[in-house]
Amino acid sequence: MNIKRRMSIAIAIAAVTLGSAGCMTASVTVSKDEKGEIEETDKQIEQWLSEPDKAEARKWLESEDHILFEGDKETAAKLVGDLYTAGAKQVWVIGVTRIGDSEVAAAFVAVLPAEAAARQQLFALESDFQKMVDGEPTRDAGQKYLHFTFD
Repeated sequence: MNIKRRMSIAIAIAAVTLGSAGCMTASVTVSKDEKGEIEETDKQIEQWLSEPDKAEARKWLESEDHILFEGDKETAAKLVGDLYTAGAKQVWVIGVTRIGDSEVAAAFVAVLPAEAAARQQLFALESDFQKMVDGEPTRDAGQKYLHFTFD
């Protein structure tokens, strides 16, 4: 992944993490600034999803020629399966880069449903993932996507 894309990912994660601090559910009031940050992050993720360097995560993980920049495919496959089981509408691997005969990626995006119970389960999974990678959990503030990175 190039430096510009890494910086965009880091900024998006920071915006969601900082912008949604203190919001436990979508029913909690979100400030105008927080809403703006969430909308900006959603737009950034929509831009990534509009690019050709993405694939449906389950299918992408099946290939032996596809590898994660950091992390292992078994952990990623479990995460993706858990996300779908919890109610994710779609899970994408983004930022796929060809290196030699392999495709390499480090990030996933889950498309969130509107249903509160499913969202709660998905945010709990994201929280567990962030603990595993020493990251900060994201709180549900009405965003459309959850972003997971293994680097």
